[in-house]
This record gives sequence, C-alpha cells and structure tokens, in this order.
Amino acid sequence: MKKIFLVLVLLLVFGSWAFPQGMKTAEIKGLIDSPTAGSLKRAQYDFEVRLFPGGGALAGFSIGLFDRLMMGIFYGGESIIADSAINWNAQPGVIFKYRLFEETMKFPALSIGYSSQGYGAYNDSTKRYAIKAKGFFVVAGRNFKVDGLGFLGVHGGINYNPQEKMTGGDRPDLYVGLDKSINEEISVVAEYDFAWNDLKDSSFKINTTGYLNAGLRWTFASRISIELDFKNILKKNEAPGVSREIKINYLESF
Repeated sequence: MKKIFLVLVLLLVFGSWAFPQGMKTAEIKGLIDSPTAGSLKRAQYDFEVRLFPGGGALAGFSIGLFDRLMMGIFYGGESIIADSAINWNAQPGVIFKYRLFEETMKFPALSIGYSSQGYGAYNDSTKRYAIKAKGFFVVAGRNFKVDGLGFLGVHGGINYNPQEKMTGGDRPDLYVGLDKSINEEISVVAEYDFAWNDLKDSSFKINTTGYLNAGLRWTFASRISIELDFKNILKKNEAPGVSREIKINYLESF
C-alpha cells in the first residue's frame, strides 16, 4: 500500500509535464469532504493530494469510465510529514459515482454512489476516520449564473454507511453545500454535514454539533487547483481549534 501512495504522489507532481495534451472542462465533483452530483466525463482523470494535521497526507486517483460513471481509489496515512514512524491507513478507500440525471432549467442534476474513504486521522480501535466515510449516497446539484457576479452552485445529499454501526453510524446523514466563483480562477466552497450518524462515543467525544467546513480554491492553467480548507469551524468533537488542510488537484484527459 505504501507503493500505491508514492506512485499517486509522483503522478500528481509530474503529471503536467508528462501529459501536456488538452482537456475538457470538468464539473466540480466534490466540495471539501462531500461529493457533489458533478463527475468526471469519459477519459478524464485526476490526481489529488490533501495534507492534514498530524503530518497526514491522502493521495487519490479518479477516472471517468463513461460519461455517467466515475471511480477513484485513495490511500494515505498520518505522520508522513514528520520525524516519527508513519501510521498508514488500514486499507485503501474507493469511490464510485453514477450520474442518473443531467441538470436542466427546471431540475437539478442527480447522482448516486458509494464512498469508503473517510478523512483525517484513522483510529485503529474504533476502525473509523475522524470524519466518517459517506458510504452510500444520493446527491443533487444545481448551478446558477448570476449576472455580473459569476456562478453559484448549490448542493445537497443524503448518505448511509452500514459499516459504521459501532460508532453511531446506523442511521442516515444529511449534508448541504455551495460553491461560488469570485473570478475565473478563484472560488469559495462551503459545506455543512449534519452528522446525524456521528453520535457521542468515548474515543472522539462527539457532541450533537454538525461539521461546518469552508475553503478557498484557486484553479490555474485550466487543470491544476490548490485549495486551503478550514474544517470543523464549529469545533465538533470538542476540538481545540479549527483544522487547516491543503488540497492539490491535477486534472487531465486521454
């Protein structure tokens, strides 16, 4: 699994040099931790690396198998950027997403999927990430063009993870979010996860507050984006402060 992580990082770093051909315009396929109805089209693929507190890093590769179907694989661990031993995740995470309906003037786009990839530190005793994996999800999204003010995307989804029963996950959850362009390169993203499937347990001291996250995304060269995220703004889990993460994404097409 360590080799998988290293290969994904190297592909992200050298991808812009190795694959210089053009690409199609891509939709936003995710906010911060939550999937949207957007998806990679056939023959599009991307590499992603996110850096999180504790010296953690998570790398991923996603590909559009068809215009309506995409999949991805992720792997990482804690203390990767540190002077202590690396604590690798127990197993890779995967995501599948299928676009049921395209967006129209009257109706939002609708996608269904499955994700086993959670975010943040992985706890071996409870076998879960600090931010739980979505599991099965249904998500809708609608985009609006505001005259003189750019684009606004509104998103909402419901999810259920049957693998998280031991930590209060035996119930559906709900999340909402938005993305708003500032100009042709910079956009703001935000999401709120109600965390109904994240009840109080001894390892994470979870209360009833949901997760509020916000970030600033800079997309340049039509294929590379760098994002600074501020997570857990409401300090769920009695966190001492707001978590800061960096996400880098490189998009290309065959």
